[in-house]
Amino acid sequence: MSSLFSFLAMARNPGRLVVLVLAILTQAACVAEPARSTSLTGRPTDPGSKVTSRTNGNAPARLGVPVKAAPTTSKIGTGDAVSMVVLGRPEMTTNVNVAEDGSIPVPLVGPVVIAGLSPREASTRVAEALEAGDYLVHPNVTLTLTQQYYIYGEVQQPNMYKLEPGMTVIQAVARSGGVTPRGSDSRIEITRRDENGELHEFSAERSDPVRPNDVIRVKQRIF
Repeated sequence: MSSLFSFLAMARNPGRLVVLVLAILTQAACVAEPARSTSLTGRPTDPGSKVTSRTNGNAPARLGVPVKAAPTTSKIGTGDAVSMVVLGRPEMTTNVNVAEDGSIPVPLVGPVVIAGLSPREASTRVAEALEAGDYLVHPNVTLTLTQQYYIYGEVQQPNMYKLEPGMTVIQAVARSGGVTPRGSDSRIEITRRDENGELHEFSAERSDPVRPNDVIRVKQRIF
């Protein structure tokens, strides 16, 4: 009751009342616990400290991880076997080999150079040649590069053959009829052209994969 009378007495003096209110607010601010911030990891941090992200200095570096390059499109080279199909003109379908000058014979047009181009680019070039000569209107041409390999030496049927997916050296030998009585399937050499056009010759195992345009030589057995 005495507190009530004291408060009423202060209310008659506005100056003293303002001082009392300010004192109460100051005391409440000192008693209250300082607010804490939370980092991205869910752990509380002290006020004023920096928030650390998940990618801190302890995270594993990713810049050194090698990235696989996208596979490049095969380019047509001299000697490659190419199949040409013209939509709606079955009589123009042909299978040819690229000549030494990089060209193929195109019906109605003649030689068209396609070496160094991808099959899609070569298709466009042949279509443009047909249209430029007023032979066809908006021709739809598709050129397909037929992968092949060559085998000779001590095999029954030395020749050029179509390369099947996943073909190995011993399968290529079997495709040519097998080795002759004088041949050895453990003495095989491959001549292969690298990306720079240089030829490399090396001994091959029977389980080695055959690559497009490989030249396989089966040698004589050692008696």
